Amino acid sequence: MELDTLVCREAEYMLEHKATVRETGKVFGRGKSTVHNDMRLKLPYINSELAKEVAQLLHFNLEDRARRGGKATQGIMKKRKRKEC
Repeated sequence: MELDTLVCREAEYMLEHKATVRETGKVFGRGKSTVHNDMRLKLPYINSELAKEVAQLLHFNLEDRARRGGKATQGIMKKRKRKEC
């Protein structure tokens, strides 16, 4: 598969599924850093409109990361409290 096609498919997958770079990397068998570089560095040259949409999703995921991390920590703390009782 041609690299341009792969980058566009990754971008379309991310937008369709509201996926993170980690989730997208797992689906396409690529590392999260590779997917991130594809989205930030290569996609704007291939399809600038698609790149703008993906940039918005990446920004949302960045802001949402703290909330997701907080939920994970809450779950861990709840499990620890149950074990202590």
